[in-house]
Amino acid sequence: TKIIDYEYKQKIICFEKKIETGKRNEVSERTSYAAMTEENKLRSDARRIRYYKKQIATLIEIALMNDFKIMATLTFSENIQNYHSALAKWQSFLKRLRYYIGSDMQYICVWEYQKRGAIHFHCLFNFHIEHKILSKIWGNGFIFISGINRQKNACLKPIQYMTKYMLKTIQERIEQGTDIRGQRFFFTSNNLKKPTIS
Repeated sequence: TKIIDYEYKQKIICFEKKIETGKRNEVSERTSYAAMTEENKLRSDARRIRYYKKQIATLIEIALMNDFKIMATLTFSENIQNYHSALAKWQSFLKRLRYYIGSDMQYICVWEYQKRGAIHFHCLFNFHIEHKILSKIWGNGFIFISGINRQKNACLKPIQYMTKYMLKTIQERIEQGTDIRGQRFFFTSNNLKKPTIS
């Protein structure tokens, strides 16, 4: 039996066979995606979509464990469509924001493409901040901020909003073959509360 404790709930998983630890399986040589047959590529794509669905479900649980105060959308005034360019600007923004807020800053961030093709970010943060201050710290375009209501699981709504579009984007990009392996679909701070597993 595996017990996952999220503080606000517990998930209990029962296995038919006992969980073995300490054994190492032989690692077989992996075929690169480009070298796969079309049938194996479809299987690989389906596995990746299942993996990300599981990751997003876990992300929702972790988001509910933490005390997020606002959801912010960060957009670029320039039409930045390159992942690495957008990521570099996001990382610079994080450094400036951490300097202003402090080391106890927590966040979950997902990114997606707008209709015009530009990348933008949806973020959950564990602090309140004035619009003009966050806009100045971002410094790359426009921002939108909305508060998160912690009463009666109202906080679930903005979290589901973020993750719904994230999963849709991931699925579309994998199925259309526009997904680039190695790109991260979401970013989280290292100091988030996470479930304990026994």
